[in-house]
Amino acid sequence: IDARVAAEIKAVGVSYAGISIDGTEEVHDRFRGCPGAFQRSLAGIRYCREAGVKVGLRVTMTRDNVGEIPAIFDLLETERIPRICLYHLVYCGRGAEIASHDLAPDVRRATLDLIIDRTMRLHERGFPVEVLTVDNHSDGPYLYLRMVREGNPRAGNVMSLLRMNGGN
Repeated sequence: IDARVAAEIKAVGVSYAGISIDGTEEVHDRFRGCPGAFQRSLAGIRYCREAGVKVGLRVTMTRDNVGEIPAIFDLLETERIPRICLYHLVYCGRGAEIASHDLAPDVRRATLDLIIDRTMRLHERGFPVEVLTVDNHSDGPYLYLRMVREGNPRAGNVMSLLRMNGGN
């Protein structure tokens, strides 16, 4: 996405663009198999933002990049990117080819705790980033149980959403 494409995206009425970032520059370029991919993705993010298109990051979490999540959150804050979607690996399409790279259950829970902690810190510092985890229906109940355990007064709000959405 260059400046011209970002302007076209805005002109046709697209209000949101999700751009994949798999980690720091070295990890992203290796993950994508394309030197320079990170810098092009970052430029696309900036061009979209300059054109007035809301932009967010898309991250599929695997054993290959789970250690990059803190750096990705740093990038969110530095670049003031308002949204991130962190996807659990789905075993279909290309995901089926790398199913063995999925997170172990204990790593998945630790990663979810990291995501929750980093999100809370961003909000506490006045940056209300939207953080979504996708494709693991236990994330919502996990968040709820953690909030209950910590005595968070908004746990009831999460339970209301879980009931409204059938537990997810």
